[in-house]
Amino acid sequence: MAGWFPPSGELRSAAYATFANTVGGGLWTAGGALYLTRVAGLPATVVGAGLSAAALVGLAASVPAGRFADHRDPRSLRAVLQVLQAGAALMFLLVDSAASFLAVAAVEALLVTGNLTVRAALVGALGRTAGRVHVFATLRTAANTGTAIGAGLAALALAADSPACPRGAEPVTG
Repeated sequence: MAGWFPPSGELRSAAYATFANTVGGGLWTAGGALYLTRVAGLPATVVGAGLSAAALVGLAASVPAGRFADHRDPRSLRAVLQVLQAGAALMFLLVDSAASFLAVAAVEALLVTGNLTVRAALVGALGRTAGRVHVFATLRTAANTGTAIGAGLAALALAADSPACPRGAEPVTG
């Protein structure tokens, strides 16, 4: 995988961070709704409405997040946001009600919005030496690769939970 990433330096670090972040995003996108309905026990309507409301929260925060990012070091801010986003993702494991789901989803949406906004500022900062189009393309490639791998891992987990697979003490019929 090292051949896919740029030589050592700030852009490689940003590409690896983007890749790691989007593997988790791909896992969540492909399997989050099933986790929330099957494991957390939330109704599908609550999950759909909650994710929609959280997306609106994130959308509303995008301009203020951009203003905030313009006055900070994008490298440091992105690192902090990615750690906080990982923590928010872990908080989904504690969801046990519609209220806790909505709270976690809203916080996570704010962090995702902030992360994407800061990525744009990071492209600008890194692009001064490497060229903005090159930096954006490199980070986009890392993001697409991470998302695809995360979704593939979620697909494996979903396939393992198919009716054809034995699950715990349930008898296998067929």
